[in-house]
Amino acid sequence: MPRYFFTAQNGRRYPDPVGVDLPGPAAARGYAVKALTELLSEMREEFLADESFILTVTDEAGLVLYRLDLSAVRSPTGA
Repeated sequence: MPRYFFTAQNGRRYPDPVGVDLPGPAAARGYAVKALTELLSEMREEFLADESFILTVTDEAGLVLYRLDLSAVRSPTGA
């Protein structure tokens, strides 16, 4: 079973040195969405301070398969 790595960035880089064994790229994409929601829940204040969050999924060779980008854009009214 292939291994996938999930690196988070929000102004700082949080590499995934261990990775996760998953059946294929589609499973890695689903895992990335779940991981992103969990990370944002845990790092809510950091996300709001930086206003961006990136989760990159790579395979064992380091090839980028997916990149999930999330950003928070403030209203021009400052609300």
